[in-house]
Amino acid sequence: MAQKKGYKQTKEHKKKISLALKGKSKSEEHRRKLTEIHRNRSEETRKRLSESHKGKKLTEEQKKKIGKAQIGRKRSEETKMKLKLNHKGFLGHHHSEESKQKDRLNNLGKIFSEEHIKKLKIARAKQVLPMIDSKPEIKMQNFLRQLGKEFYTHQYMRILHGYQCDILIPSMNLIIECDGDFIHCNPKKYSADFVRFPHGDDKRKAKDIWERDAIRTQELQEKGFRVIRLWESEINAMELNDLQNLFCKMGVK
Repeated sequence: MAQKKGYKQTKEHKKKISLALKGKSKSEEHRRKLTEIHRNRSEETRKRLSESHKGKKLTEEQKKKIGKAQIGRKRSEETKMKLKLNHKGFLGHHHSEESKQKDRLNNLGKIFSEEHIKKLKIARAKQVLPMIDSKPEIKMQNFLRQLGKEFYTHQYMRILHGYQCDILIPSMNLIIECDGDFIHCNPKKYSADFVRFPHGDDKRKAKDIWERDAIRTQELQEKGFRVIRLWESEINAMELNDLQNLFCKMGVK
């Protein structure tokens, strides 16, 4: 029998339903339908849910339940990378359009002094992103230590398209970039029109990422630097001798 519109279940009724469903696993089809329902919620529904959760704090028991529910859960490559970058401080928190509008209004009419702008630029140049080195970067750093090479990580390169390089070896005037297969869109794995974060604010295609990297490489070379760009999958398969041979081919010691 269908429930009447506006009908509210009692706590006792809710508890009975919860006990009846306990231990029952949902089919893939059922899960897919639930996902679609959540994705297609109207803005009004999302706003209402947001308001209902404001000020609520999860109990320790609820936190444990959520933690257990995540065990064994499969995530897409895009989701994994977003979580990874958020933990590293690489991506900021995603704000709703309403939140973005509030920020715009708060900043409206603000004029920063030249001194303030200069301080911001200096702080940004010193800021290390990501906060934690990736596994390929750590592997390359260990190789360089074994070879007795002095190096620096995340040094800000003052070129037109300034950025922080992965590894700088001053004695060799060499920069090594450890390009993540997903973040830099390895052409062996992704097409030119591939978009890393189709549901986020960054809608750049793989070809845009390749062009940006090529421009930075060219600008570094014009400054007199040697540049080695290695893909994550290449570094994973590398041995110490492979790096030594690469240096020999480039004529650097």
